[in-house]
Amino acid sequence: MKFEDMLNKIICGDCLEVMKDIPDNSIDLIVTSPPYFNEKEYSQWNLFEDYLSFVRKVYFECNRILSNGCRIIVNVGDIYSKNKDILPLNAKTELLMFDAGLIKDSTIVWDKSLKGAKNTAWGSWCMPSNPCVQSYHEILLVFRKEGKRKIKDKSYKIDRAFFLEHIQSVWRFLQETKNMKHPAPFPEELPSKCIRLWTYPNEIVLDPFMGSGTTAVACKILNRHYIGIELNPDYCKIAKERLNKMVQIDDWLK
Repeated sequence: MKFEDMLNKIICGDCLEVMKDIPDNSIDLIVTSPPYFNEKEYSQWNLFEDYLSFVRKVYFECNRILSNGCRIIVNVGDIYSKNKDILPLNAKTELLMFDAGLIKDSTIVWDKSLKGAKNTAWGSWCMPSNPCVQSYHEILLVFRKEGKRKIKDKSYKIDRAFFLEHIQSVWRFLQETKNMKHPAPFPEELPSKCIRLWTYPNEIVLDPFMGSGTTAVACKILNRHYIGIELNPDYCKIAKERLNKMVQIDDWLK
């Protein structure tokens, strides 16, 4: 598939195969949340090690196609083993990205506590034998490709208030509530904030695990090009439907 034909498209397929057609140094930002290996929709991985081997290959490809100095932001949440132990996905992801040649830029804590403590994880109620802590945050790992980032437009400036708020390491916004057709949706704010902070208008943003299309929606709103890759045809359909609705609204407003 020609690279120019990928722009502003949702491509249904294996991201490792699709990304082979993306040229070196051609992507300005990658924002994604890798699939959880123990979700039933992604049951092709029987072992955690097999899952890590797969995402390792993806990060090597991400480093190849990123332009110099550009970022990849990976949203990482807790995943659990069959006996409910938390697996060390954050640490493993960092090591895999280092192994792929990417450089650690920062860690952002996504604070989701604004949604209120509706769920509990007391474990042993008011006893020290086994208290369990309820998680109300996720991690955004920010890595970059080696080299100097090009200044595309010296006149372009990020809104001052937004800039000052988001160069701090804790971001606060709600979890997705509207689109529950996907097992692990992230809210539109997540890619929107990343796109506003790390790209110029009309640059190209890739999500190799597009899911239900949230990164593409954010790109369309913010006047960036997108490439979305998703293996599951049902999620591809959802993503395309969301984008088609946006086009219909645009046409109505003209």
